[in-house]
Amino acid sequence: MAMASALPLLLVPRPIVSPRPAAAGRFLSLSAPLSTAAPAPAPVEPLKGGGRLARLQTLHAASCCNSAPAAASGGVEAARAKGLQLVAWYLLSLDKHPVATKAVTSAVLTLAGDLICQLVIDKVPELDLKRTFVFTLLGLVLVGPTLHFWVLVFE
Repeated sequence: MAMASALPLLLVPRPIVSPRPAAAGRFLSLSAPLSTAAPAPAPVEPLKGGGRLARLQTLHAASCCNSAPAAASGGVEAARAKGLQLVAWYLLSLDKHPVATKAVTSAVLTLAGDLICQLVIDKVPELDLKRTFVFTLLGLVLVGPTLHFWVLVFE
Protein backbone atom coordinates (compact mmCIF):
# COMPACT_ATOMS: atom_id res chain seq x y z
CA MET A 1 0.00 0.00 0.00
CA ALA A 2 2.90 2.34 0.76
CA MET A 3 4.42 1.69 -2.65
CA ALA A 4 1.29 2.99 -4.36
CA SER A 5 1.91 6.47 -3.01
CA ALA A 6 4.80 6.83 -5.49
CA LEU A 7 2.53 6.20 -8.47
CA PRO A 8 1.36 9.82 -8.95
CA LEU A 9 4.98 10.97 -8.90
CA LEU A 10 5.82 8.68 -11.81
CA LEU A 11 2.92 9.86 -13.92
CA VAL A 12 3.58 13.62 -13.75
CA PRO A 13 5.58 14.78 -16.79
CA ARG A 14 8.61 16.82 -15.89
CA PRO A 15 10.74 18.97 -18.20
CA ILE A 16 14.35 17.94 -18.62
CA VAL A 17 16.62 20.89 -17.83
CA SER A 18 20.29 20.70 -18.69
CA PRO A 19 22.51 21.69 -15.73
CA ARG A 20 25.13 23.25 -18.02
CA PRO A 21 24.62 26.21 -20.34
CA ALA A 22 24.88 25.53 -24.05
CA ALA A 23 28.20 26.60 -25.57
CA ALA A 24 29.06 27.26 -29.20
CA GLY A 25 32.33 25.35 -29.04
CA ARG A 26 33.86 22.71 -26.85
CA PHE A 27 34.81 25.19 -24.13
CA LEU A 28 32.92 28.13 -22.68
CA SER A 29 34.12 31.53 -23.77
CA LEU A 30 35.38 33.67 -20.89
CA SER A 31 34.81 36.92 -22.78
CA ALA A 32 31.03 36.71 -22.53
CA PRO A 33 29.58 37.16 -19.03
CA LEU A 34 27.99 34.04 -17.62
CA SER A 35 24.44 34.27 -16.40
CA THR A 36 23.96 33.03 -12.85
CA ALA A 37 20.20 32.63 -13.17
CA ALA A 38 19.05 29.20 -14.22
CA PRO A 39 16.50 29.07 -17.02
CA ALA A 40 12.94 28.67 -15.81
CA PRO A 41 11.51 25.21 -16.46
CA ALA A 42 8.67 24.95 -18.89
CA PRO A 43 5.25 24.94 -17.22
CA VAL A 44 3.60 21.57 -16.85
CA GLU A 45 0.00 21.34 -17.95
CA PRO A 46 -2.26 19.73 -15.35
CA LEU A 47 -4.20 16.70 -16.50
CA LYS A 48 -7.87 17.28 -16.93
CA GLY A 49 -10.54 14.96 -15.59
CA GLY A 50 -10.04 14.40 -11.90
CA GLY A 51 -6.36 14.17 -10.97
CA ARG A 52 -4.93 10.82 -9.90
CA LEU A 53 -7.86 8.71 -11.09
CA ALA A 54 -7.66 10.22 -14.58
CA ARG A 55 -3.93 9.51 -14.72
CA LEU A 56 -4.46 5.90 -13.61
CA GLN A 57 -7.21 5.39 -16.17
CA THR A 58 -4.99 6.88 -18.87
CA LEU A 59 -2.21 4.55 -17.81
CA HIS A 60 -4.56 1.58 -17.76
CA ALA A 61 -5.87 2.46 -21.23
CA ALA A 62 -2.32 2.67 -22.61
CA SER A 63 -1.17 -0.88 -22.00
CA CYS A 64 2.45 -1.58 -21.09
CA CYS A 65 2.63 -3.91 -24.08
CA ASN A 66 1.56 -1.25 -26.60
CA SER A 67 4.73 -0.25 -28.44
CA ALA A 68 3.22 2.31 -30.84
CA PRO A 69 4.06 5.43 -28.75
CA ALA A 70 7.60 4.21 -28.09
CA ALA A 71 8.21 3.43 -31.76
CA ALA A 72 6.81 6.78 -32.88
CA SER A 73 8.99 8.95 -30.62
CA GLY A 74 12.15 6.79 -30.49
CA GLY A 75 15.32 7.46 -28.51
CA VAL A 76 16.18 7.53 -24.83
CA GLU A 77 13.02 9.39 -23.86
CA ALA A 78 10.86 6.62 -25.30
CA ALA A 79 12.81 3.96 -23.42
CA ARG A 80 12.58 5.97 -20.21
CA ALA A 81 8.84 6.49 -20.70
CA LYS A 82 8.38 2.79 -21.42
CA GLY A 83 10.33 1.88 -18.27
CA LEU A 84 8.34 4.30 -16.14
CA GLN A 85 5.15 2.99 -17.66
CA LEU A 86 6.15 -0.55 -16.68
CA VAL A 87 6.93 0.57 -13.12
CA ALA A 88 3.62 2.45 -12.95
CA TRP A 89 1.78 -0.64 -14.23
CA TYR A 90 3.49 -2.77 -11.57
CA LEU A 91 2.56 -0.30 -8.82
CA LEU A 92 -1.02 -0.19 -10.09
CA SER A 93 -1.27 -3.99 -10.02
CA LEU A 94 0.30 -3.93 -6.55
CA ASP A 95 -2.50 -1.58 -5.50
CA LYS A 96 -5.29 -3.68 -7.05
CA HIS A 97 -4.06 -7.21 -6.23
CA PRO A 98 -1.30 -6.99 -3.61
CA VAL A 99 -1.08 -10.66 -2.61
CA ALA A 100 -1.15 -12.02 -6.17
CA THR A 101 1.39 -9.46 -7.39
CA LYS A 102 3.76 -10.20 -4.51
CA ALA A 103 3.34 -13.94 -5.02
CA VAL A 104 4.21 -13.73 -8.72
CA THR A 105 7.11 -11.37 -8.01
CA SER A 106 8.44 -13.77 -5.39
CA ALA A 107 8.10 -16.68 -7.82
CA VAL A 108 10.02 -14.84 -10.55
CA LEU A 109 12.77 -13.85 -8.11
CA THR A 110 13.15 -17.37 -6.68
CA LEU A 111 13.21 -18.78 -10.23
CA ALA A 112 15.96 -16.33 -11.24
CA GLY A 113 17.84 -16.97 -8.00
CA ASP A 114 17.81 -20.73 -8.46
CA LEU A 115 18.89 -20.48 -12.11
CA ILE A 116 21.76 -18.15 -11.18
CA CYS A 117 22.77 -20.51 -8.37
CA GLN A 118 22.79 -23.56 -10.62
CA LEU A 119 24.46 -21.95 -13.64
CA VAL A 120 26.92 -19.51 -12.05
CA ILE A 121 27.73 -20.81 -8.57
CA ASP A 122 27.31 -24.58 -8.82
CA LYS A 123 28.16 -24.70 -12.58
CA VAL A 124 26.11 -27.84 -13.13
CA PRO A 125 26.34 -29.48 -16.58
CA GLU A 126 22.55 -30.00 -16.67
CA LEU A 127 19.81 -27.98 -14.96
CA ASP A 128 17.84 -29.67 -12.19
CA LEU A 129 14.35 -28.70 -13.36
CA LYS A 130 12.62 -30.37 -10.40
CA ARG A 131 14.62 -28.23 -7.97
CA THR A 132 13.86 -25.08 -10.00
CA PHE A 133 10.14 -25.94 -10.07
CA VAL A 134 10.07 -26.53 -6.31
CA PHE A 135 11.82 -23.24 -5.56
CA THR A 136 9.50 -21.34 -7.91
CA LEU A 137 6.41 -23.00 -6.43
CA LEU A 138 7.57 -22.21 -2.90
CA GLY A 139 8.09 -18.58 -3.88
CA LEU A 140 4.62 -18.42 -5.44
CA VAL A 141 2.63 -20.26 -2.79
CA LEU A 142 4.55 -19.74 0.43
CA VAL A 143 7.10 -16.91 0.44
CA GLY A 144 5.21 -14.11 -1.35
CA PRO A 145 1.84 -14.38 0.44
CA THR A 146 3.44 -15.13 3.82
CA LEU A 147 5.72 -12.10 3.69
CA HIS A 148 2.79 -9.90 2.61
CA PHE A 149 0.81 -10.76 5.72
CA TRP A 150 3.91 -10.84 7.95
CA VAL A 151 4.71 -7.23 7.08
CA LEU A 152 1.07 -6.23 7.69
CA VAL A 153 1.33 -7.59 11.23
CA PHE A 154 4.21 -5.25 12.02
CA GLU A 155 2.75 -2.10 10.40
